[in-house]
Amino acid sequence: CAGGFQQCAAGFEGFMCNTCSANHYSDGSGACRKCPPGSSGLMIAFVLAIVVTAIGVVVFMLLTYAGEATAIADGQGALVTAEMRYTRGSYSHRRRVPHSLSQAIVFFQILGVIAKSSLQWPSQVQETLLIFNVINLDLDIFASECSLSSFEAKYALSTLYPLFFLLISTLAWILIKSVRYSFARLRTLPAFDAPTLIVLERTVIIVAPLLYIPLSRSSLILFDCSRLADGNYYLDADLGRRCFDAAWLRLLPLGLIAVCIYVIGIPLYIGVALYRFRHRLAEPSILGRFGSTYRLYRNAYFFTELPLLFKRLVVVGASLFFSEAQIWQVSALLALFTTATVLHSQHEPYYEPLYNKLELRLNVCAMIVLGFGFAFYADRFPNEVSRYIFIIGCIAVVVTAVAILAWTFLVELRALFKLHKNP
Repeated sequence: CAGGFQQCAAGFEGFMCNTCSANHYSDGSGACRKCPPGSSGLMIAFVLAIVVTAIGVVVFMLLTYAGEATAIADGQGALVTAEMRYTRGSYSHRRRVPHSLSQAIVFFQILGVIAKSSLQWPSQVQETLLIFNVINLDLDIFASECSLSSFEAKYALSTLYPLFFLLISTLAWILIKSVRYSFARLRTLPAFDAPTLIVLERTVIIVAPLLYIPLSRSSLILFDCSRLADGNYYLDADLGRRCFDAAWLRLLPLGLIAVCIYVIGIPLYIGVALYRFRHRLAEPSILGRFGSTYRLYRNAYFFTELPLLFKRLVVVGASLFFSEAQIWQVSALLALFTTATVLHSQHEPYYEPLYNKLELRLNVCAMIVLGFGFAFYADRFPNEVSRYIFIIGCIAVVVTAVAILAWTFLVELRALFKLHKNP
């Protein structure tokens, strides 16, 4: 509010100035901004990004299926593939795509979620952290409210775009399979010998863990309601939308289906598969289907993907349902990352020590960022100089985390290059 009696700042309106005015949209920080020229083009860019990503995942799956379908075991029973040759003390895991990219995606998604928490972030820090919400596929970045007519349409898009992704993946697979005989290299790819459903299943298994944070958040956001001064409950994501009214109830079936499929279904499907095939993980058929969920972990910790998914779910849950209880929110997240750090340092589940070190460092960086966030929320700085020191320190931690990820990525690329040169 701008101040005075029932006076809202420019771009805001409604009860307690909770609604964006016409031709305005709510950005990642909750501010109402004027719709940019050509805002529909941003939504087109979002759709094109999904199309390109879906095609890219199918191509990646085609090129890597052969390596995962051929499994051997070393003398200690550690699972390796044709892409993951291991001789103690001599070789690293051989991968077509560095795993640090996956770790970077998840870490950046966590930073994006933390940025949207109500911790009174200084604008410099929040703008830095909100950059990472691009990886969360946050529709606010694409000014979706300028193109979509209602919150209902926005919610439907945020929960249904994975189905569009699967549709594009299926069409891409059918198209590539239909023209494979026209290209000599495509003709010999082993992936074409696998049933289409198995190929699509593997595509989902590769992508779903990486999208678990944005999918969980977009599904659960419908159930994140707060009671305001008028006695009614409103969505924290859009305080101009009431909860439990007719419009909300119309969205409820979609929300429940999304929660069942994404929040519960993804870890449940992976968990059931790992348990069902726990004694057959070295078989080529199982490795080809589910290898991406366990092949990087030591045999005793083949289930590690499940606690990692639970960790991401807790991050989403704390950011949504403790949004108005900041002390509980920060405490829950600090407890989560502290527990994850301790357990990870004790067990070191990754087969490659490089990944264990990276995971630990990223957990520590997340805890430090949360510590800075709580300091900004408390706002007990004696002067502006000390406040700016904390701002610089917080941004420095984020830059350090990015530098660590970049260094790990280069190390992996160097190892891949050496293995390619001397197979």
